[in-house]
Amino acid sequence: MTAVDGSEVIKARQLQEHRDVKWMLIVSIIILWISWPLPYFGYLFFGALRLPFYNLPPHYTAIEVAWYVVNRADTLTLLLTITFAVLYTTGFGKKELWYKLSLYLFTVSMILFIITFLQTLVGFPYR
Repeated sequence: MTAVDGSEVIKARQLQEHRDVKWMLIVSIIILWISWPLPYFGYLFFGALRLPFYNLPPHYTAIEVAWYVVNRADTLTLLLTITFAVLYTTGFGKKELWYKLSLYLFTVSMILFIITFLQTLVGFPYR
């Protein structure tokens, strides 16, 4: 059995963090690319069918405002995740802080994305 040097453990941890942030960055960019234009393309399709969409109508209900806020919060957390992941990969400032922020915001953005996806499955037929 060989003894493991402390610097090797730190380097392995940093390499794993770098891989994690790289994949968070890739997934966040793909999800943002998928989810950001959906309200605009959804307006063309669902607006023609007289179904609700993300832009608030003149007389909106509380549930429509809630879905609107969740959608905008999802977009914001995806943009912040991308920003902090890029700051981590460039080595700007405190890397540990950027890693933790990108990890937490990625988790929140995926939860909000799932909620937004469920809204498209459940929310449209109610009118």
